[in-house]
Amino acid sequence: MDRAELEGPAVFPVAWMGESKSTNRADFAREYTEKWYHQQQIRLAFDSHAIESPKYLRPVYEIFACAVFVSLAPIQAGPGATASLVISGQSGGVWNFILDDATWKAADTGNVSENRIVLEARDAWRFLTNRAYKSSRRAGVEQYGRPEICAALLDTLAMMA
Repeated sequence: MDRAELEGPAVFPVAWMGESKSTNRADFAREYTEKWYHQQQIRLAFDSHAIESPKYLRPVYEIFACAVFVSLAPIQAGPGATASLVISGQSGGVWNFILDDATWKAADTGNVSENRIVLEARDAWRFLTNRAYKSSRRAGVEQYGRPEICAALLDTLAMMA
């Protein structure tokens, strides 16, 4: 598939990314996370080793971070407000967001926002995809900064549920 087709319109939008129309690239990313997620569920059910290699898990978190825009969208804050999703561990990373013209956008900065949550890499995927897991573990998540921004980050759901 060439680059034009990757940027072409997908048959179905990726709603959890906040899109009413998606590119094939977003649809393929969704497919990757779904296949990875189901593989994880099977491995957990059979007490097998989880797929935690950065080669496979890091792209999952890169894709799941797209769901943060949906969670932050209703937050009323001044221009330049920031937020960070921090996932610790070898497969984790920092995803920064900034409010620009009433729209939250990815921020290309090395600084972690004062408004952030910190999740463990080996556990973050469950937190970002499972409402029941999230509600049982929410109190144990490290949170810093404005409560309403942290709550939005905590409410991020990177799959249809």
